[in-house]
Amino acid sequence: MDKTNGRVVRFDAEDLSRMNRVLRHRLGNFISGIKTSMSLVSQELKDIAPPEVAEYFPLIIKECCLLEELTKRMNLVFDDVQTGGVAPVGNVLEKVLVEVRAWAPSADIRMDVGGDDVSEMKVDGFIVLSSALIEIVKNAYESAPRGAVHLKVLSENNRVKFKIIDGGAGVPVDDLEKIFLPFYTTKSKHLGIGLTIARRLLAMINGDVSAFSGEGQGFYLEVTVPVRA
Repeated sequence: MDKTNGRVVRFDAEDLSRMNRVLRHRLGNFISGIKTSMSLVSQELKDIAPPEVAEYFPLIIKECCLLEELTKRMNLVFDDVQTGGVAPVGNVLEKVLVEVRAWAPSADIRMDVGGDDVSEMKVDGFIVLSSALIEIVKNAYESAPRGAVHLKVLSENNRVKFKIIDGGAGVPVDDLEKIFLPFYTTKSKHLGIGLTIARRLLAMINGDVSAFSGEGQGFYLEVTVPVRA
């Protein structure tokens, strides 16, 4: 709602969505411009800038890269997303492993799949399911004491269940639902949108995600999605 010349102007959901897209687009262009400019400046001044000044160039560029990634991830929160077609569970897991290991080469992802029949089960929404699992596994990796994440997959009542265990310190029971709220985080220097994105994506394919934890017992998430008949 806005006020113009004494009149109240009301914005509907479509107006707000359009303004949101425009602002994110312009923010992305602005960040990209700063990153490009800083890259050029650092190259031009690398031999003449004082060390105490030059050391800030890569830091600024790194922050710009992080902000670029954030704006792209925010698209998963606010924009319509293509769900993707039907795919075997094994293909989804392969996509998750490739993306997570490209993001964190040192990640130790241990996977237990309940037999070949589970790997071959078909699920809807290859794009959104793999994207949701990537967000969750990344979150688990950042919480894991030694970067080790255990991913267990099994079938139950015509649904595929993915259990992601990080072996971390755990989350208080009262905070289990809070972790899905936008910008809620227990980790410093993290924005807390990964699990929000994951829950939204899973809802698009009739999936669900639940959190389980006991203080000192570690934290894990269970993702369930229906098996395609």
